[in-house]
Amino acid sequence: MNRPYLRHRLYAFDSGVRQLWSGFSLSAKLSSATVGSLVVMMLTSLFFYDTSLTSNAEREALERQDTNMRVAWQILHQSGDSASVSGDKLYFGNRVLNGDFATVDLIKRLVGGTATVFQGDRRVATNVLKSDGARAVGTRLARGPVYDAVFRRGKPYRGKANILGTPFYTAYDPIKDRSAKVVGVLYVGLQQEEFLKPIHVIQRTAILIGIGLTIALSLFSVLLCRWIFGPLSAVQAALERTMRGDVSAHVPGTSRKDDIGELARAVVAFQDMTTENLLATAAAEELRSNAETARRQTEAAEASNRAKSEFLAIMSHEIRTPLNGVLGMAQVMARDPLSKMQRERLEVIARSGESLLAILNDILDLSKIEAGKLELEEGEFDLEDLALGAHATFTAVANVKGLSFNLAIDEAAGGVYRGDSVRIRQIIYNLISNAVKFTESGHVHVNIDRWREGVRIAVRDTGVGIAPERIDAQFEKFVQADTSTTRKFGGTGLGLAICSELCKAMGGHIAVASVLGEGSEFVVSLPLERLREPSHTAPVAEDAAPAPLAPQRSDLRVLAAEDNPMNRLVLKTILAQVGVWPVIVEDGAAAVEAWRTQNWDLILLDVQMPVMDGPTAARTIRALEATAGSPPTPIIALTANAMSHQVAEYLAAGMTGFVAKPIKIPELLAAMTTAIDGCAEDVERDKHQPAA
Repeated sequence: MNRPYLRHRLYAFDSGVRQLWSGFSLSAKLSSATVGSLVVMMLTSLFFYDTSLTSNAEREALERQDTNMRVAWQILHQSGDSASVSGDKLYFGNRVLNGDFATVDLIKRLVGGTATVFQGDRRVATNVLKSDGARAVGTRLARGPVYDAVFRRGKPYRGKANILGTPFYTAYDPIKDRSAKVVGVLYVGLQQEEFLKPIHVIQRTAILIGIGLTIALSLFSVLLCRWIFGPLSAVQAALERTMRGDVSAHVPGTSRKDDIGELARAVVAFQDMTTENLLATAAAEELRSNAETARRQTEAAEASNRAKSEFLAIMSHEIRTPLNGVLGMAQVMARDPLSKMQRERLEVIARSGESLLAILNDILDLSKIEAGKLELEEGEFDLEDLALGAHATFTAVANVKGLSFNLAIDEAAGGVYRGDSVRIRQIIYNLISNAVKFTESGHVHVNIDRWREGVRIAVRDTGVGIAPERIDAQFEKFVQADTSTTRKFGGTGLGLAICSELCKAMGGHIAVASVLGEGSEFVVSLPLERLREPSHTAPVAEDAAPAPLAPQRSDLRVLAAEDNPMNRLVLKTILAQVGVWPVIVEDGAAAVEAWRTQNWDLILLDVQMPVMDGPTAARTIRALEATAGSPPTPIIALTANAMSHQVAEYLAAGMTGFVAKPIKIPELLAAMTTAIDGCAEDVERDKHQPAA
C-alpha cells in the first residue's frame, strides 16, 4: 500500500468521523465525551492498581523466599556446619545430600514451595518434577544470571526464573566447603501461578467492580446530560430556525428560572431584534460614516501638526536672519576699542541675542521632535573634556551667585565614547543651567559615573525644589514648577522636555527626585559605547579665537552671495576686520556669472536665495570647472539649516564646508582658513602628480 493511498484513506476516515461528530447534538457530544473519559479513567486506574498489586505481591514473594531459605539452611545445619565432596558424593556434615529426597521434601512441607540441592550445577536431590512426573534429578542449572551469581561471584540470587519451563520466584544460595569453595547450590522456590492465585482473584473482582461503576456512571452521565442539555438543544434548534428567517419559531423554556430560561428569553429578544434589521443596518452605516469622519479629522489634525512644525522651523529660520545681524555686529564691535560703559551695553545686546537664539534653538528642536525629524550624529568624543567644558561655561555665573559648583567624574567613567556629543552637551548644559538658575544659595554638584550600558550624569542642587504634585509634569512641554517660577526666573519650559526626548532618542532615560524648598536631583542614564581610555589632551576652549589669517593672504579674492542686505553688511564688516574685502552679489545666478569673470580664492554662498539657491550655484560652478579643467574653488555654505541630512546635501552639491548662522567669527575664519589651506595642498599635490 503506497503512501498517497494511505494518506487518502486516512483523510477520508478523518472526514467521516468529523461529519459524524458534527451531526451529534450537544447532549450526545457531551455524553459521548463523558462516557469516553470515564472509560479511560477507569482503565487507567485499573492498570495502575493491577501494576501496584502485582509489584507488591512480587516484593512479598521475594521477601518470603529469604525466610524460606533460612528454614532450609536450619534443616541442613542439623547435620553439621559445612559441606564437603568425597568421591562423587556431596556431604553436609555427616549427611549425604545425593538422593536425600527426605530433606528436600521436608523443606517443601515447611516453606510451601519446591526445594533442590545441586552438586556443582547438577541436581542431586529435588522435588521439582519433569513433564513426565519424575523428579528432575540429574538435570543441570541453566547458564544465565543465576549461574553467574552463584558460581562466578559466589553470591546468593533472588528473583524470577523459569524452572524446567515453569515460572518460579526463586532463591539460590551457594553451598561452600571449609575453604569457601562453591561445591553446590541450595534452592527453594515458589511457583508464581500458585502464589498469585489470590492476587488474580482480587484483580478480577476489581475489574468487575470497575466495569460496574463505569456503566453506572456512564448511564448517570447520559441521563444528566439529557436532563441539562435536552432543553438547551431545543432552544438551539429554535435559534437556528430564527437565523434562517423564521422569526415565528416557538422557543421553549422561556418560563424557566435558570440559565436555560435566560438563554431562551435571549433568543426571543433576538427574534424581536431581527424585525428591526433595516434600522440596525442604517445605524451600522451611520457608525461607519462617523468612523470615516473621525479618520479624516485625525488625518487633518496630523497634517495641522506637521504644518505647525514646519511653520515653527520656517519662522525660526527667518528670525535667525535679523539675529545674525545683531550677534554678528555685536561680535564685530567687541573687537573694536570701547569704553567700559559701551562694552557693558554691548554685552547686554550680545547676551540678549544669545538668549533669544537659545529659545529659537529650543523651538526648532521641538519642531524636529514633533515632526519626527530629530537626527543623531554619532562620533567619537572625550566625555571628560565635554563635562569640563560645561563646568567652565557656568563657573562664572555660579561664582557671581556665591554657589559651590563642583564637578566629579568617576575614573571608570572617563574615556572616549561613541555618541552625539552635541546633544549630550545640550542635555548637560540644560541641567546645569537650570540648577544654577534656580539655586540662590548652597551648591550645585555634577557627578558622572559608569552605568550598566554606559554613563550616568547626575546634577544635584540646593535650589527651590519642586512640589510633589508637579514632579511628573516636569518633562512636559512648556511646563515649569509653577507660575511664580516663570515670573521670577523666566524661561519657556522647553528645556527639560527636550532633554527627555533626546534621552529617549539615544536609548536612555531621565529621572528627577526633589523636595520643595530643599533642592532637586536630575539623573540622566545613557547607553554609550566606551571606545578607549581618555586621551588626556588639553581641550580647546570653545570660544577661543582661531589664529588670524596669514598676512600674506590678506589680499584674498573672496566672492560672496547673500540675498539679505543686513547679512551682506554683517559679512562685509566681519571680513573687513581681517583685511578681506569680498565682492558680494545677491543670488546664486549672479555668483555663477561673477565666477566666470575672474579667478577667486574662496566663495561664500548663502543656501536660500532667489533666482538660484546656493547648492544649485555650487553644482553649476563645479560643472564649469570640470569642463574647463580648472582646479576647484573652495565653496563654503552660510546657512541656518545645518541638520546632518542638509549638510550632506551641501557637500554632495560640491561645497567644501559650511558655517551655521548666526555667524560666529571664530567659526567663519576657521572654516575659511581650513578651506583655503586644503585647496592649496590639493593644488600642490596635483603639481607633483606624474602625468598619466
